[in-house]
Amino acid sequence: MTAFAFATSELWPLTDGGAGRLNADLVSMLRTAGHDVRVVLVADVATDDENIRVVRPTDAAGWDIGFMAASKAAAEGLAELHRESPIDRIEIQDFDGLPFWTLTHRGDLGFAETPITVRFHGSVDLQIEAMGAGSATLEVAAQMERESFAMADASIAPSDGIRSLMIDRYHLEPDRVVVGTPVIRDLTAGVVEPRAGIRFTVVGRLSEVKGSHDMVAASIPVLEEFPQATVTFVGSDGWSATANVPMRQWLTSMVPDDMKARVIFHVPVDDTRLAAIIADSTAVVAPSRFESFNLAVHEARRLGAPLVLPQIPAFSSMFGGEFGADMYDGSVEGLTAALTRLARDPSLSRRLAAQPAPRLGDPIQPYQAELPPVWHRRSQGGLATAALARVEHVRFPAPELARHRQILQSLIRRTPDGVLDAVNRILPARVRDRIRNVSDWDWETEDQRQKKGARWAEVRRRIADGELGKDDSPHVSIVIPCFNQGAFIEEALLTIFEQTYDNYDVLIVDDGSDDGTTPKILDALEFPRVGVLHQDNVGLPGARNRGIAAARGDYVVTLDADDELAPLYLEKLASALDSDDDVAFAHCWARIFGDYQAIWATRPFNRFQFLLSNSVVGCVMLRKTAWEAVGGYDESMLEGNEDWDLWIRLTDAGFGNIQITEPLFWYRKHGVSMSVETEARYESVLSSLSQRLPDIYTIDHMRGVKRESYPMLCVMTDNRSLVAPFEDVQLMQVAYDDIHSVVDDVRSKYVVWWPLGADADPAILSGLSEVLEQDDTIGAVETTGAPAIRVVRTWSLRDPDAPSDTQSTGFAGSSGQQLACGQFPSDDWQVPADIGGIDVHRQRPEESGIMPTWVDV
Repeated sequence: MTAFAFATSELWPLTDGGAGRLNADLVSMLRTAGHDVRVVLVADVATDDENIRVVRPTDAAGWDIGFMAASKAAAEGLAELHRESPIDRIEIQDFDGLPFWTLTHRGDLGFAETPITVRFHGSVDLQIEAMGAGSATLEVAAQMERESFAMADASIAPSDGIRSLMIDRYHLEPDRVVVGTPVIRDLTAGVVEPRAGIRFTVVGRLSEVKGSHDMVAASIPVLEEFPQATVTFVGSDGWSATANVPMRQWLTSMVPDDMKARVIFHVPVDDTRLAAIIADSTAVVAPSRFESFNLAVHEARRLGAPLVLPQIPAFSSMFGGEFGADMYDGSVEGLTAALTRLARDPSLSRRLAAQPAPRLGDPIQPYQAELPPVWHRRSQGGLATAALARVEHVRFPAPELARHRQILQSLIRRTPDGVLDAVNRILPARVRDRIRNVSDWDWETEDQRQKKGARWAEVRRRIADGELGKDDSPHVSIVIPCFNQGAFIEEALLTIFEQTYDNYDVLIVDDGSDDGTTPKILDALEFPRVGVLHQDNVGLPGARNRGIAAARGDYVVTLDADDELAPLYLEKLASALDSDDDVAFAHCWARIFGDYQAIWATRPFNRFQFLLSNSVVGCVMLRKTAWEAVGGYDESMLEGNEDWDLWIRLTDAGFGNIQITEPLFWYRKHGVSMSVETEARYESVLSSLSQRLPDIYTIDHMRGVKRESYPMLCVMTDNRSLVAPFEDVQLMQVAYDDIHSVVDDVRSKYVVWWPLGADADPAILSGLSEVLEQDDTIGAVETTGAPAIRVVRTWSLRDPDAPSDTQSTGFAGSSGQQLACGQFPSDDWQVPADIGGIDVHRQRPEESGIMPTWVDV
């Protein structure tokens, strides 16, 4: 039995809508199949059904009441269900951006390992396109939907045609889009006496997306030619965005007075009456400009009614003449032609009616098949960060701000500082940065401005006194690629001039900036030790290569234009490189500022883990001769990870690196940076790297690196005759009392003490390790013996703050002394909870201990 949770704003019979019908039927089928199914319904309704959790939107963290509030309510409802009883799989409707909050906050909600699928019912952006009209509010919902498809572990399309549309339109990985056919009810038409005349029936809500107005326009020539013809609309009224009146009112106004009696509007009817209406029709027409599936069309075809359908993805992949549908090109003229054909040739209607209905798949098959893997946690974080920034960008679009540059600048000049300070505290940092780029206002409080003014005054004094004069032989060169980021360059330079290390120069590479301001800002710089190189745009890796090639220093720092350095950065990293000629680069932790404040603590470097995920921040101090030895950055890598690629090649060439466990690099977080986009594409990036570096990502090479750097288990023993119980083992001969002297040499993910007198088969060590591998929340596992044999996570052995719970297993065996979580604390493994009052976010100091299956594939 699988525990499913559905989140939706429609669920029949509590609400109307085709999605509500689909959800209700699907829930019923899954329950009949023996599954636990619960529903979070975002609606203003009441129900006594204990399996339906009704939630109502409230303000969502500063967002307007509306789509985001509803999305947050759905997420909180799902989290509440999960706390009450664990959910195995979540499905959320696509429309109104309902999945967005769940997917952008899945780690906080407890869903990092829970598969989350998004079912395609009909996204807002496609409906806007079909109507030819939209609004700023709908654009926010459309962006939320687009991001939700990208973040979902899988999307469910109702047909092959919609699946292809989703892949092409939203740039989704084909393996993450599966087809799940909605449930089609079998209606019984009963006995219907044929009546003379030509009757066309349209079933569904009156709306522009459904093409109701196109049907009226196409029908008028047919009604003129055939006085016995009628058109019947069966469905609830909607609203016309074009005419700004109810749809029925608008449609009625389109019909000539002498034809009004032959254009009939029915309110929704029950299934029995609907079946009779459909069965007595010359054809059922769906003039939709956009559809995801259309249950009514499939039900009509099963009742034997001929169809008239446009060639849109929802229909073209399922229908045609062989399945009882006359297809037209989607235009009003094409629809008129199709209706005329049927009116003139009654036998065509009979021939279409005699054809079989389309063959559809099993609706619950996608819920029984294996889903694509859940996104890696790094991808989840990157996708969520990028999604939040892009949705925020839709709410506060930069082009719109840029068009009002003069107004913004004028308002800022005339606004008192106190008011500006208040606005500064209220607006999100990403919005401040966006306005800052177009308004020339630094968005700082008076206190901040005074402090920065004092800092610049001290720098200018040092320049005047000759303390920052030209350096003819710099030991370190700071290379700053800059593309349209002139607004930030002086702040970066300020932090360089404040360095405690003095033997440096700066080279700014203007990589073809085209914003009209950055080149002017750079040309106006008048500082000693600072040079500017202008070039055509080649991208970040190419700009770095040009700058490093022109740099005069022995060491090079690759600093992005909007980032900064702590005062001790150059001093500490240069000292690290000076201490070891075999080291190619020195790196440190990062302090994140801008959108939010945090310290990013990277894990201790491990060569094998490094091949699976990057643990080096982008700004390093690099030995120039090492850069030359491996050919520099790969200039074809224009979408990120060019730094990780370079570090891998340097490491594979035999160069070492040194980590400084202090936040000396300051990384500005605003908008959707390239690094964020890179994290969002973690799986595809890793695949790309393995293809770019085929000699490194071979099974034999990876096994060798793993054996040397990251075996699954370290077995410490005083038994000189013990052999490694399985291949992926580091064996250490040591007495228990001497473990403290060799524990720093442990390279493995897990560690165990296996004494001479251990009462168990060493073969169980593989099983104990696998238990830990499957649950990263526990620190150790042990046998049922007394005293037990215990396998401990190396991280937990070295860091008292690491996972420390010990889980008993079904493996039998006992021994005397054993290792324990936190037994050998190490400064290299421990990370403080905060530094200077800023929260520390640590990179988990371990990767999968299993060789990836994609290597050599």
